Amino acid sequence: MEVDAAGRITAVNAATWTETYAYGASGNLVDAADSRTLHLAAQSGPDELRI
Repeated sequence: MEVDAAGRITAVNAATWTETYAYGASGNLVDAADSRTLHLAAQSGPDELRI
């Protein structure tokens, strides 16, 4: 697992897959990706995550 300076998880790594996470300026999750599937989420507004 990887974290940023604020202690938020930015990546989870396993033997055969990786998940990554990105955060907006206010600290909310805005993007997530999984190497096993297509893109999981996309930013739809300022610091807003919709799945």
